[in-house]
Amino acid sequence: MTGPDFLPHAARWSAGNARTDLGGLPGGSSSVANGVNDAGHVAGSADRSGGGYAYPVRWSAAGAVQDLGAPLTNRLGQGLAIDPAGRVAGGQRPADSEGDPLGILYGTDGTPTALGPDAGLARGINGRGQVVGGPGPYVWSAGTRTTLPGLPGGGGGSAYGINDNGLIVRC
Repeated sequence: MTGPDFLPHAARWSAGNARTDLGGLPGGSSSVANGVNDAGHVAGSADRSGGGYAYPVRWSAAGAVQDLGAPLTNRLGQGLAIDPAGRVAGGQRPADSEGDPLGILYGTDGTPTALGPDAGLARGINGRGQVVGGPGPYVWSAGTRTTLPGLPGGGGGSAYGINDNGLIVRC
């Protein structure tokens, strides 16, 4: 659906093609799902007020939504990927809400771990807890962030995914 009256709503489909509407945050009107793990937990974004800006969220397998951006207001962001344990890779803008989102790993309890003062948005996570992101492509593991080498032809780019063997995709 598209059009002026359409607001996106996160949904999850089962292997049997059953659709579950995941809803959003209380008071909000839109949500987006970006990643799902084998347990059925979903990472994404949702607004807190109708037509408002998005914050990172995680849905449980039962469909309960958790606001990972709370309690901060005006610190917009998103959840982009989720690992088998339920940790979410994503990020939020700085506290003054100026500038690009900074990379954050949200623990299973929702506790945020900043991936560095200049780490771009966290875009992927594997089952070993390694996180990748950008711009300024990097891999973060156990508190250490390593910048990835440049690509032929130049350009910084971003890393978008990492598997459990440590293979990374980026552009």
